[in-house]
Amino acid sequence: MIEPYCQGEERKSLRHYIRLIATVSLGLVSFWFYQEIGIIPGLIGLIFIAIGLGSKTRAFLFIGTITFLVTAFYQLVIVSFAYPLLKWMIGLLLGLMFIWIAASFENRRTQMTTIINHWVEEFEQWE
Repeated sequence: MIEPYCQGEERKSLRHYIRLIATVSLGLVSFWFYQEIGIIPGLIGLIFIAIGLGSKTRAFLFIGTITFLVTAFYQLVIVSFAYPLLKWMIGLLLGLMFIWIAASFENRRTQMTTIINHWVEEFEQWE
């Protein structure tokens, strides 16, 4: 630990906010300067997700997920303006995927709620 003041259980929220500020700044800078390509912000988002899952740190997981989703959405917008027919195909595939997810969720509702409750309990123990 670099700063002794941030150590201890009572400073958990301070560490969380410092991590949030640091990862948000990295995510925003990568998205701002490399938004047309989209590979670098996407990779940074995936790296933050992996770090968050590996170290069980919520701040990295949150910002990595947000960075990746914003980059993916922005790239879909760029593709839809460049290739209008592809926009319809992507929309159709996404619609079918969401229908399949909803149907699967209805069939396995109790199993899914048990899994979600388990992950929520695990997630609460993360730093």
